[in-house]
Amino acid sequence: MKLLGHSIAPNARRVSIYLLEKGIALDAYHVDIMQGAALTKNFDNMNPFHQVPVLLFDDGSVITESVAICRYFEEMHPIKPLFGQTARERAHVEMWQRRAELHVFNMVAQVFRHLHPAMEQLEVPQVPHWAEACRQKLSQALPIFDRQLQENTFLAGDRLTICDITLGCALEFSKLARVEIPANYENLHAYWQRVQQRRSFSEKLKLLQWEDEAALQQAQTA
Repeated sequence: MKLLGHSIAPNARRVSIYLLEKGIALDAYHVDIMQGAALTKNFDNMNPFHQVPVLLFDDGSVITESVAICRYFEEMHPIKPLFGQTARERAHVEMWQRRAELHVFNMVAQVFRHLHPAMEQLEVPQVPHWAEACRQKLSQALPIFDRQLQENTFLAGDRLTICDITLGCALEFSKLARVEIPANYENLHAYWQRVQQRRSFSEKLKLLQWEDEAALQQAQTA
């Protein structure tokens, strides 16, 4: 089993942080998506959306999408659950995971994809008006998260779960995306200070270098 990812791409970071929180070790490889490494024919066979992360099994089958990959590992390694423990808790975590993904994580990502010069050749066409609309939607959502964190250590209660990994990755990525989190959201900033002190956020998953197209083809047929 191999994980194909990227050192700073937020979706790949979600899986990396999850694995570090769970203490799961596996071979993980850096795919240079900014240089078009996910646009090859062989990569297209694994993920036609040309995105990382990709979980590649020894039989050649794959799972893509970061939370789906995390759910797989949650089933395989149920100790120290990060998706909740009881039915109600799992639903509560899922609610905040969905909110964090739609209203913060995705909004930050859209601003980056449609405004940042580094994405000019990869996000075609870039739509600056859409990016500004997403920035506005984010500004409407942030007060809700700040209120939730007024009396909660983490989004869904007193323990870190998958929704915190999603929100934390969004906050981490906001600097690169040139999205400012206003200083008056004191609960949100205090939360981010707590989260980024965790080993899973402060230390990056060790990634081997994914060398070339031939290496990818060999892994798929191994």
